[in-house]
Amino acid sequence: MVVKSLNEINHSYMIPIEGDVISGSYVIPDHTTTVTLSSMEVDRGMIPVHIDLKGHTYNYMLLDYEVNGAWVLTKYTRADNNIKSIYLCNITDANTPGGSYPTDIISLYNNRVFNSELVGEILDFGKETQDIPKTISDFIKANFKEYDDGSLDMNLYHNNAERNRVDKTNFLESVSTLNGYLRDKTSITNPSIIIEMSEFPTFNYVYLPKFNRYYYVTNILSIATNLWQIDMHVDVLMSYKDKILLQSAIIERNEYEWDPYLIDSSLPVSKEPNITVEEVPQSIINTTYGDDDMYTFFLEVVG
Repeated sequence: MVVKSLNEINHSYMIPIEGDVISGSYVIPDHTTTVTLSSMEVDRGMIPVHIDLKGHTYNYMLLDYEVNGAWVLTKYTRADNNIKSIYLCNITDANTPGGSYPTDIISLYNNRVFNSELVGEILDFGKETQDIPKTISDFIKANFKEYDDGSLDMNLYHNNAERNRVDKTNFLESVSTLNGYLRDKTSITNPSIIIEMSEFPTFNYVYLPKFNRYYYVTNILSIATNLWQIDMHVDVLMSYKDKILLQSAIIERNEYEWDPYLIDSSLPVSKEPNITVEEVPQSIINTTYGDDDMYTFFLEVVG
């Protein structure tokens, strides 16, 4: 069923629905592991996206609901119940919702079953993240397998930070980015990767987006002309800096703040006297005994 919105035609359907983000490529499966697609977070049936599939680019995802169809421009109160079908199509100003779906529409998911002609094909959202309803994002990530073409990017840096610094962002100088492919197995924590470079590598730090980790360069080995083996070791602090900096902890020592009343042999000692005056509340030195008597106590420290 195709339903045309009763609202005045405008461009509100072009505004992305926030909730989650998605990027990358996914392999269309032959069955679903999560069959329920709730419409609670989706108040319309047109989702702006940028998807490449089988050599074609689509700019909208259309949704059909169990109770009502939903090719709608803006909020449509009857577009409810669970989502049963998902389509991809192209919509322009000259091709706005009408009485039927666009001619270039392709069915991705219909009546809780994936299109058998698309099984194994690659659904590509691109490298840049796109806003998408969380319901749709969760459904794709739960049912689709992320596509891995074996490509590997290496972001090369000069690192001038101390090893025990958590966030080294401001101490990294970009050298270049290499694009290649993993042709053999390698470690995640201690990768060893062969690269082609005409000059001797001078970088000492690497970020591998595929592994989502930062690495120290521990050794560079010449394999052949212009071929270099780069041995690395993961920088745990930088790789997990966001999670580490969110933690609460008891700090043993801080280079910026300290308590002068605590004994710390690592703090510099000054020969100059440090005289401080502390006000003592009257209630501490004046006290009463019985009903009327007041006594004043003095404490003298010698030594």
